[in-house]
Amino acid sequence: GEYQDANTAFQVIRHLEIPFGVDGIHPTARITLAKAWPITGRMHQIRRHLRHLSHPILGDSMYGDGKWNRFAKQTLGWGGLLLRAQRLLLPHPRFSNKLLTLNARVGDLWTRVFKLFSVRDPNQI
Repeated sequence: GEYQDANTAFQVIRHLEIPFGVDGIHPTARITLAKAWPITGRMHQIRRHLRHLSHPILGDSMYGDGKWNRFAKQTLGWGGLLLRAQRLLLPHPRFSNKLLTLNARVGDLWTRVFKLFSVRDPNQI
């Protein structure tokens, strides 16, 4: 396909270093909780940008790292892609052009993730 520009803004919320070796080289694992805002809307944009920055998303079977994905599932109990849309803003598609705001609930997995990162209120990040 033809190359298309894609832009994403990122903000680091918190870094963690935990006492588990993942790669067989380092005695600890470093993980980061970050916020991302896709400026453009390309398929897999956030996932591809983070892989390019050598910070793949845990649980990403396409753009991630198998060792880290197994670590997240087996050691932390975090299964699946650890990427979530916290809030979506879009114009109402049917009745008006008013802006709709949709907020995601925090499920069990994300409750555990936020707890490990000491995030009390995910709506404040």
